[in-house]
Amino acid sequence: MFLSRITHLTVLLTVSMLMGAELGDGGGAVTKSKQNNITVPPELKAEVWAGAAMLANPVAFAFDEKGRMFLAETHRQGVGVPDNRAHAYWLEDDVKAQSVEDRVKKYEKWQHRTPLTTFTGAGEMVRMIADSNGDGVADLTTDFAGPFNEVLDGTAAGLIVKDGEVWFTCIPHVWKLSDKDGDGKAEVKDKVFTGFGVRDAFRGHDLHGLVWGPDGRLYFSMADRGYNIPMPDGSRLRDPMDDGRGAVFRCWPDGTGLEVFAKGLRNPQELAFDALGNLFTVDNNGDSGDRARLVHVVEGGDTGWCMTYQYGTPAITEGGKYGRGPWDAEGLWHLQTPEQAAWILPPVAHITDGPSGLVYYPGVTAIGDEKYADSFFICDFKGAAANSGVWNFSVERNGAGFAMKKIDKFVWNVLATDCDFAPDGRFYVSDFIDGWTGKNEGYIFAVADEKLVKDAKVLEVKEIFEEGFAKRDVVDLAGLLNHADMRVRLRVQYALAEKGGDEVLAVFVKQAKEGVTVPARLHGVWGLGSLRHQVTEVVEVLVPMLDDADVNLRTQVAKTLGDLKGEPIAGALLARFELEQEAAVFAELGIALGKQLADSKDAVLKRKAQEVAVAVWAKNADKDVVLRHAMSMLLSGVGDRAALAGLSKHENRSVRMGAVLALRRLLAPELREFLADEDDLVVTETARAIYDANVVEALPALAAVLANEKTVGAGQALTLRAVNAAMRVGDAKVLSEWASNAKAPEASRREALFLLAHWAEPSPFERVVGFHRPLEKRDVAPALAALSPHLLELLGTTGKVADEALRAALALRAKLPGSLLVSLLKDGKRDASTRSEALRLLAQEKDAALGEGLEISAAAGSPAELRIAAAILLAETDADKAVKVLGEVVKSGKTAQQQQAVAALAAMKDDRAQMAVVGLMDELLAGRLPSTLKLDVLTAAETVPAAKEKLTAWQARLPADNMFAAFDVSLDGGDPVRGKDLFANHTAAQCMRCHKVSGGGGLAGPELSKIAGRLPKEKLLESVINPSAVIAPGYGIASVTLKDGSSLAGILKAEDAQSVTILDGEGKEVKVQLADIASRTPAISSMPPMFALLTKQEIRDLVAYLATLK
Repeated sequence: MFLSRITHLTVLLTVSMLMGAELGDGGGAVTKSKQNNITVPPELKAEVWAGAAMLANPVAFAFDEKGRMFLAETHRQGVGVPDNRAHAYWLEDDVKAQSVEDRVKKYEKWQHRTPLTTFTGAGEMVRMIADSNGDGVADLTTDFAGPFNEVLDGTAAGLIVKDGEVWFTCIPHVWKLSDKDGDGKAEVKDKVFTGFGVRDAFRGHDLHGLVWGPDGRLYFSMADRGYNIPMPDGSRLRDPMDDGRGAVFRCWPDGTGLEVFAKGLRNPQELAFDALGNLFTVDNNGDSGDRARLVHVVEGGDTGWCMTYQYGTPAITEGGKYGRGPWDAEGLWHLQTPEQAAWILPPVAHITDGPSGLVYYPGVTAIGDEKYADSFFICDFKGAAANSGVWNFSVERNGAGFAMKKIDKFVWNVLATDCDFAPDGRFYVSDFIDGWTGKNEGYIFAVADEKLVKDAKVLEVKEIFEEGFAKRDVVDLAGLLNHADMRVRLRVQYALAEKGGDEVLAVFVKQAKEGVTVPARLHGVWGLGSLRHQVTEVVEVLVPMLDDADVNLRTQVAKTLGDLKGEPIAGALLARFELEQEAAVFAELGIALGKQLADSKDAVLKRKAQEVAVAVWAKNADKDVVLRHAMSMLLSGVGDRAALAGLSKHENRSVRMGAVLALRRLLAPELREFLADEDDLVVTETARAIYDANVVEALPALAAVLANEKTVGAGQALTLRAVNAAMRVGDAKVLSEWASNAKAPEASRREALFLLAHWAEPSPFERVVGFHRPLEKRDVAPALAALSPHLLELLGTTGKVADEALRAALALRAKLPGSLLVSLLKDGKRDASTRSEALRLLAQEKDAALGEGLEISAAAGSPAELRIAAAILLAETDADKAVKVLGEVVKSGKTAQQQQAVAALAAMKDDRAQMAVVGLMDELLAGRLPSTLKLDVLTAAETVPAAKEKLTAWQARLPADNMFAAFDVSLDGGDPVRGKDLFANHTAAQCMRCHKVSGGGGLAGPELSKIAGRLPKEKLLESVINPSAVIAPGYGIASVTLKDGSSLAGILKAEDAQSVTILDGEGKEVKVQLADIASRTPAISSMPPMFALLTKQEIRDLVAYLATLK
């Protein structure tokens, strides 16, 4: 970055010196080929507005009234903003952090691993870029603010500008910056809010999304790094469920009234309102094969994500672990389904793979009006330009929610991070160039129809913004409220609201009633809602408008009234319920009425409100989830817990479900009343409410459902929570009885036994949702007493339940007869894992039968797994025999057992075991060792001093000019089961984030469902450790210079021995003969080399899994 500024400094003009600014050429010849790569609709043209000499690593930008761009640049990726995937050692401390102060303590604790200076080197910047001479290309830049490089500082990720104030988000603060003296640099730097980014989690999960709402408030978003914000009254604003949850916030322009508007989001980079006041975001996926989601952001709504899901939760299920927790296992990210969790609002659609910038079409622009009316533009950032760009999409009403209408590519072949419309009408998009951390360069492109740039309507908008709004009088402003451009209407509305007074009130009243279009009328409604000092008069005007003929106007009137205070509001909202027919209005009426009744003492109104909500729930029958949510908001606002509990007897299932959702919002122990419901979905939803939201008083009742005979047939969402609830409340008897119930699901029985095994020292992390909810250490006696009567029965079974029972007995130091354990060892029908646990239990108790048990287990006819277990125990008393047994397993066992035996030899401190490792190194050097054991023997040799010379000899054989040769030992011997788990769940590799397999996964990289049918194992290994060696067609950018002096750049579509085929910027495939190429730039993969993220053992397992995909 700094080198790129040198050229600037040599061409500074006197005026720029006075302004503290830098001048540059913006675009120029050096960017021509880059510009030609971009694909846009045929009637539009993309031009470089600001080139690499003017900016670096652009994340987000915003324009002021004069068309100046304020740009957030990042320089701390990987060198100041950490990522848990690179700091696994502090993961536990990170997940349990509850404030940004805790995060500092974590850094201090681990500074011997990562010095504190790591976080204070590079700094984020806010840059101002402008076109000072009006030629359509930027030529002026200043360092407006920065560097932001305090220990806690995150990524510069959000900006919005209004009337000379730059709101800027960079974890942990929301800043307000201003340049009072006009030198292009901010002198005023106020921290408006602090406390964002409680955890490190994943890099790129930031504080962002700034947008001015139609209600005059500032909205912004926080990713799943969490928040714990000190408030002026001494309270803290935080998520009661867990501190690792994303949210949408809003506040007034003066910083007052900060509140959470919606939550449960993962990484909503941007927010956008449509012309009717509906809020949307596109939230990123969880890197596990789930999809990014278009979200209709509803007040009080929850989309279900928590950062703890990212690391997986360990509860035992039929398919293994609980994966990404409820997110995957319970389908929280899926589009709406009948059996989906009811507490979340599912997405509108699945779109994009790397959502970032988002903007709504404002009305008057230089890209055309009709084609893009009422649509959104969303950046799709996938790490490489070849598969990245900007989509254009639109939605349509679907009850109280929305459905996807259409989606098309708009701008493509650009690594887009943000997009927006400037006052000049052009569409701007920022280009990160390549990769995930930045190349210290970047571009800003302007997209427009050249004919429309000089269109009178487009020029008028530009002139209106340049003149500004604050100095206009009320009459002048009122004349602009019907303008065709939403940006103009909003700014006029804001300016009028700031003036206030009776004259403005009259303007807004007239506009609400007589505006030329419905969107224009809405600005009258929203303007009235912004007159916070004239509430009485505003309410008198708005209440009658609940009967307006237009559904969109009624919707926003109800929403606006909900945020006001006035005697007639609640009654008016309730009365409208009897006349209303539209779901969208019903929803806003419910949310608004709930807020009005929250502090009301009018028992009659509250009773009537409950009657209304019950009727809506019953009629809706759980079909419209937004409407269901709104009624739960209404009755949680009413707050009558006893009345809600009474609905447990209601005949309608949907009413009972709605009551559960309302009680969940209240964290009410009365939820327990619904655990006896006849409907499985209601009981399961109740379990989610009690357990996930940690309603402690109701946990005993949840544990008790395990005693209900009906529960044995319930799904794992219920049984896992009930089992873990029993653990949390200390009910060992219920756990033991469930574990011994042969009719119960095997996985939950095993989970119960696992919990009993860890009774005395339970994990501080909950096992279903992964939250940090530590329990105190406990006496083992109750668990032992509860399980002991059932142990013989459990051990009489076969399979995984018996294994888990033996492990529990081992952990609890249960007294089992040695004869029983020996009989288990002798039983060849039992799994080797069960027999191994029996042997370990004999050893733990130092039973007199241990000798016999060791003899049986070590015998040549015993399973290799059991022989290894015996050898490990023999290592302390009979090393000769242990080495002999392990040696035999290495020679004749199956691959997995051979590998375990090699590791066991390396772990023994005995000279004979170490010499056995040396002998295996000799076999390796002589070329006689099976390829499946090479990695294991080399790993063992690293811990055996006597093998050092042999290890050095091996390393000397590796070719010096091939850094990847050392990974050849990862070719054979992997475990495809572990590899599959790694592919789906490894938090650093994130394979499924980009690659699809068998219908699941991302689209940023090529699909791998049949990859083994196309590539041999050697090429699979190469693709993992050196992904740029061979790039799949369509997934890399390449450029060629031809012998005639011309050049071509685009997506590499195909290559053979004679030619390359490139998809150019116009979407045309161009075949170029290799003989005509003078030089070419090789395509680079956006996939990081896995050797930097995975161990050789993990790479081996991953290759083994990929080799099964045929």
